[in-house]
Amino acid sequence: MNELNFVTTGDGTRIAYRFDGEASKPVLVLSNSIGTTLHMWDRQIGELSKHFRVLRYDFRGHGGSSVPVGAYSLDRLGRDVLAELFHGARTSLAVGLAAAAAALVVGAVVGTLAGFAGGLVDEVLMRITDAFQTVPSFLLALAFVSVVGPSLGVVVIAIALGTWTGPARVARAEVLSIRERDYVAGLRVIGMHPLAIAFREVLPNALPPVLAMSSVIVAAAILTEAALSFLGLGDPNRVTWGGMIAEGRAVLRTAPFLSIVPGIALVLTVLGVYLAGEGIVETTAVRRGLS
Repeated sequence: MNELNFVTTGDGTRIAYRFDGEASKPVLVLSNSIGTTLHMWDRQIGELSKHFRVLRYDFRGHGGSSVPVGAYSLDRLGRDVLAELFHGARTSLAVGLAAAAAALVVGAVVGTLAGFAGGLVDEVLMRITDAFQTVPSFLLALAFVSVVGPSLGVVVIAIALGTWTGPARVARAEVLSIRERDYVAGLRVIGMHPLAIAFREVLPNALPPVLAMSSVIVAAAILTEAALSFLGLGDPNRVTWGGMIAEGRAVLRTAPFLSIVPGIALVLTVLGVYLAGEGIVETTAVRRGLS
């Protein structure tokens, strides 16, 4: 009854199974003889799990030995939850950092142009900023991804569209103060081009307060990406924490860890990013005070 039977599929996947008298389904022991990663044959596991109770996987292969995994480490398709967490972390951090970088760059450029030029240019750019600020950032991202289509690049652009206004206003306020200083007037007297003054001399001095917002923007971008993935608007080719939480809803009563684990990872990551950013800002402020 407990003897193992082996079957080898056409793609080199070696499947071992045995019948367990105490289980409602035969126990399935999976091993891959060529070391293929689980994500390449998770569809087969999904089909097999309808008839077997998944027990363990073997990624080392060649020896037939297996690496046991507990029942709390696999999702409904037999994929390893820990591996999905790491892949989801990569996606969340990549989206958060890319969206924050795009928002800071656009906001700094718009704020510098508005603050240094003044007049009509300032009025037009600030009214555009007001228009973007009237729409909640998440609703703007949701509408943009719904129209353009879900992909990693589109999600980054969608999040940046709703977050560049804050850095723009901070940069403008700093530039309005810096442009009245004596060294800026001296640069104008010697005939330096206004754009060169704005972006080579004024903007670097206006950046520290703008960069201080980066931790908040990264944390907000991670949450927004998770929310979009939860609603099915994330990149379908990427593992995301929001997608893992959404997938776990179907088995929330029987396997709550499928939603709880990525949720905890999401909360800890957002909190860690925010605290790390605040620590860097405080350390920089202290060093400036000492200097």
